[in-house]
Amino acid sequence: MNIKIENLSFGYDNETPVLQNVNLDLCLDGICSLIGPNGAGKSSFFKCMLNLNKPYSGNIFIDDEKINGMSFAELSKIIAYVPQKMQDIRNYKVIDIILMGFSNVIGIFSAPDKGQLLEARRMMEKLNIGYLSEKMINELSGGEQQLVLLCRALIQKAKIILMDEPFSNLDFANQIRVMEVLKEISDDGISVIYSTHNPNDILQNSDYVIALKNGALAASGKTKDVVTEKMLSDLYDMKIKIIKTDDAQFVKRI
Repeated sequence: MNIKIENLSFGYDNETPVLQNVNLDLCLDGICSLIGPNGAGKSSFFKCMLNLNKPYSGNIFIDDEKINGMSFAELSKIIAYVPQKMQDIRNYKVIDIILMGFSNVIGIFSAPDKGQLLEARRMMEKLNIGYLSEKMINELSGGEQQLVLLCRALIQKAKIILMDEPFSNLDFANQIRVMEVLKEISDDGISVIYSTHNPNDILQNSDYVIALKNGALAASGKTKDVVTEKMLSDLYDMKIKIIKTDDAQFVKRI
């Protein structure tokens, strides 16, 4: 999966641009972390890829296909999105929320077939949320809702899944379960880009990194090539050391 971005800039009204001339050419075949301090432009970056921030200047290509101005139906076959939390959604049953992931392949007046229903339930079991099927979405905790949104995105079968801080509301067990699922789907050729504030996530789970600072691209590439003590220190304006052990590596402030 190749993501190419040319001179991407975006700002709200007449304010200072949130993103400034971002240029990126990255071939992904795994999991990618989007990192940077608060206000770096991470959420705006995602929203531009989703055609939600309009107008933005520049071009965005996925596998040489320009996505600027694509309709929702067209874009949903390429990109699925998992927000950090539910926003202004009606109180549907969980199973109905998840089945909305098929909306890009079924007609507006059609209903999911038995095969799609079975696929949705299988994915729910994989995420260990099968027991939530008949519950109403507003009855769920923030972490449970996040798992439902992930399940909906997974059955959408897009080329890329964008995830906004996917572990922020999850307990430790569900963090591990979700990362196992993400690694599994990335092995099947689906690219995952998720934003995080935890540099340790990058070292432990990410094959690639996109780093933003002050609305500009600070670094991008394979984690093993890009993530250094200097890069992290410059990104967060503090002295950071990478500690390596036999089993893992992690960061600490010095």
